[in-house]
Amino acid sequence: MSFLEKRIRVFNRYLAAGKAQGLYCFMRDFGGSAGPRVTVAGRELVMLASNNYLGLTTRPEVLEAAAAALKRYGTGAGSVRMIGGTMDLHLRLEERLAALAGAEAAITFTSGYASNISVVSALVSGRDAVLMDRRAHASLYDACGLAGVKPELFAHNDIEDLRARLAALPADKGRLVIVDGVYSVDGDIAPLDLIKRACDEAGAALLVDEAHATGVLGPGGRGTPAHFGLEGRVDLVMGTLSKALASSGGFAAGSRDLVDYLRHHARAFLFSTALTPPDCAAALTAAEILLREPELPEALRANSARLRAGLRSLGYPATGDPTPIVPLLIGADFDAYRVALRLQELGVYATPFIFPAVEKGRARLRLSVTAAHSPADIDRALDAFAAVRPLVKESLERAGINT
Repeated sequence: MSFLEKRIRVFNRYLAAGKAQGLYCFMRDFGGSAGPRVTVAGRELVMLASNNYLGLTTRPEVLEAAAAALKRYGTGAGSVRMIGGTMDLHLRLEERLAALAGAEAAITFTSGYASNISVVSALVSGRDAVLMDRRAHASLYDACGLAGVKPELFAHNDIEDLRARLAALPADKGRLVIVDGVYSVDGDIAPLDLIKRACDEAGAALLVDEAHATGVLGPGGRGTPAHFGLEGRVDLVMGTLSKALASSGGFAAGSRDLVDYLRHHARAFLFSTALTPPDCAAALTAAEILLREPELPEALRANSARLRAGLRSLGYPATGDPTPIVPLLIGADFDAYRVALRLQELGVYATPFIFPAVEKGRARLRLSVTAAHSPADIDRALDAFAAVRPLVKESLERAGINT
């Protein structure tokens, strides 16, 4: 038996155990859009597992822009950007993204994952030091591997640990600090003001992954730097087009010189066909809506506050303020599956996060609310969470977790 067969056999044993108990709850077929409500097996459920934070994926303007781009430009760009794949849509989108990020310029990629692994590997090599928050996104770990750099991990949001590790580096080492603006599992925010100060004192460059912060944090949803009054002062802002910006793709924003360097060194830009015209047009329109409608992020924050307040009144320690991500700790994987399936029976779609997305034995439900949810949607969800509260308490006690 090969090592691949052994590895697959172990996984299949785990998968079969869950399915035998009727607990497998992933990859449900919605048969439609993932809006504030979804249809699963003919039943309408309140959707609390989507990153469509501003509810723009079904907004008529966005749909019409994508359809018009399809008719005018076709289904694909046909080439990489440096050869023959650059269209006016790409350039206009990058201008809007730079404006949104408060930067001089931006560059787009075919996914947020591709942007992270490509940009980091273009910036550092084995001669440099990367200091990264322990809970940074998986793509950033992979980026370091591609660059041939073993990242030095500092304790989550721990500025003193970061300072100490920066101070211990040899003076001739290039140094890049990487954090998420908003952490994708627990919804907590990086203390970017303190991190930026530590970087400045140590002569380190700062990269912030804004995947879950664009359209969410800061005035007008302009992100974590804007939230801390640091617009234009972060070396590089990374982001995705697939969440608040209602499309698919990724981007990086920074100085004109840095973006021009990336155009000539970032492998996912050099060797991948450009963003499709419909994706480009959808993201461009979503970005324009966000720039002119700052009330959208405010509506999102109001819904987030309503959901958290209701959960706390039920005895849940709902954290992650003021982001739309609300983690609810459960414990064992199979207990998290049971709670998720019971919620679906009660009319709420929420999915578990298990290892390796979180630590072993600390599975949780990762809830996410959107600006498109109505007060009635949130209240309906809270009724379901009231009903499953005893089940959650039992699961936490069984796991020996105090909250």
